[in-house]
Amino acid sequence: MFVVGWVLLLSLVIGVFLILRNKNSSAPHNDYFSSLNRLLRQREPGYPVLLVDLDRVDHNIAMVKKHLGDTSRVRIAVKSLPCMSLIEYLMEKMGTQRVMAFHSPFALQMLRHFPKADLLIGKPFPVAVFTDFLERLEPQEIAEISRIQWLVDTCERLSEYCEVAKRKKLTLNISIEVDVGLHRGGVGNFQEFDRVLLLLAHNREHLKLAGLMGYDAHIAKAPAFPGTGDKAREKEKVKVAKRFRGFTTYLRHKWPSLWSGELCLNGAGSYTYQMNTANDWGGYNDITIGSAFMKASDFDIPSLADHKPALFIATRVLKKLDGLTIPYLEALKPLFSALCKQGKTSFFIYGGWWMASVCSPVGLKTNSVYGRSTNQELLTTHGFNGLEVDDYIFLLPSQSEFVMLQFGAIRALRGGAVVGEWPVLQQYPAREVDGCGE
Repeated sequence: MFVVGWVLLLSLVIGVFLILRNKNSSAPHNDYFSSLNRLLRQREPGYPVLLVDLDRVDHNIAMVKKHLGDTSRVRIAVKSLPCMSLIEYLMEKMGTQRVMAFHSPFALQMLRHFPKADLLIGKPFPVAVFTDFLERLEPQEIAEISRIQWLVDTCERLSEYCEVAKRKKLTLNISIEVDVGLHRGGVGNFQEFDRVLLLLAHNREHLKLAGLMGYDAHIAKAPAFPGTGDKAREKEKVKVAKRFRGFTTYLRHKWPSLWSGELCLNGAGSYTYQMNTANDWGGYNDITIGSAFMKASDFDIPSLADHKPALFIATRVLKKLDGLTIPYLEALKPLFSALCKQGKTSFFIYGGWWMASVCSPVGLKTNSVYGRSTNQELLTTHGFNGLEVDDYIFLLPSQSEFVMLQFGAIRALRGGAVVGEWPVLQQYPAREVDGCGE
């Protein structure tokens, strides 16, 4: 009995602690989300959907133009916006034909859908992926690889690509990844740089230098004391620009036969693009942007303070229950309610456990004791939020690139109405295997 008593007491203490820790203010949907709730209840069957607000996207486009000026040199990151119609929309609005793909199936779809696109591969593909891509091209598409820049990070990878190019009688445009401080690989010093450039120089029939890429996402997260973040980021930006210009200057002076004023000098990204202005692109002539157009929660940072979230998950409430009843702690339900001024309400939703957090109604939280679910997520609140069964809740994704692929066709919004259902990009179809199923 003594042990049982201590167990019950400990359970009580833990329950009280968790309730007090999770206590939060609550509020109903604001006008924006109330309008979306009414719209979706009228037109949607009820399973989770992904919404892209084009009015907010337009606002974010305007911010990019404000900071950079000429957006024809902006390169759209396909991984962050894996939807053909959305990419097409952004290309038209920005006046650009430049895209960056990080995934072989998406690169192939870009090549086929946009006949004038300038395509930069955003990470070094293993040679097997590179070869598989080439083998998927139709004979009439082989010439289209002249629009692709293949990213390489080492002399060894370039050598592998060169062997494939020789075997297939191709000439490849090569962009060299250089390390400007992120330390995610790439050429890090002039000795390594020389090895790559020498291989290019000795294989001009099959390899052509097309550019350099120096990604600088680490600038946005420069460590700093409170109140000194801007200064720390600016200091690292200067270092990055110095490193990148060091590579371009070395190339121009030591390898003049490879240098061209038309080289693609790519860098920056959504985290850091605003540190480059219309008058100073930090040594780049090509800046990649993707997530800044959506502003998922991971991009709620000072450098994107003037952007608006434009991407939301919407899903229905399946069940609404009074109080919180947790298996094995049923006896504590009255205590849970008594500790909350307005009582606790439990909601079970269609789906859940996405890379996202509830943004409306305010105050809905997951419960660390009950646990998570991808089938029927439990969300609780300590106050009134006006939600009823079949109402929608809205979540802000933490990123766009993975989340956008989970919901089928995206609902494009304009003026509070759905103006299109846009399919997302597709993976390669499964290969047939001899003997499968026998």
